[in-house]
Amino acid sequence: TWLQFIICRTEDDGMVGDCGVRFPESAHDSPELGIALHPDHRRRGYATVAIQLMLNYLFGDLGVHRVAANTDPRNLSAIAVLNRLGLRQEAHHRLSHWQRGEWVDALIFAMLKEEWERQS
Repeated sequence: TWLQFIICRTEDDGMVGDCGVRFPESAHDSPELGIALHPDHRRRGYATVAIQLMLNYLFGDLGVHRVAANTDPRNLSAIAVLNRLGLRQEAHHRLSHWQRGEWVDALIFAMLKEEWERQS
């Protein structure tokens, strides 16, 4: 089940994208983060703030043990955001994800609650 949040500018409430979290069926599996921004609003810090808020919610409010995210290795901006926030790359899956009509690689990033606590 995905729960999507709209990302809006504070100055005029204009929508710039969305940030979501997929809650797994098992309480012992990790929630997965996802984000999509309109091209006109990229590289302005919206993704960093949105994902940081999601991490705070998942670890701080819900007390989850681990949070994961995956991205296409060609998405250097997403990789930079995930690294900046302290998620570490755990895996590189070759041609494992069907996206926009082609098989692409997926980089898997994750963070444990204890890692989030150390940087908070």
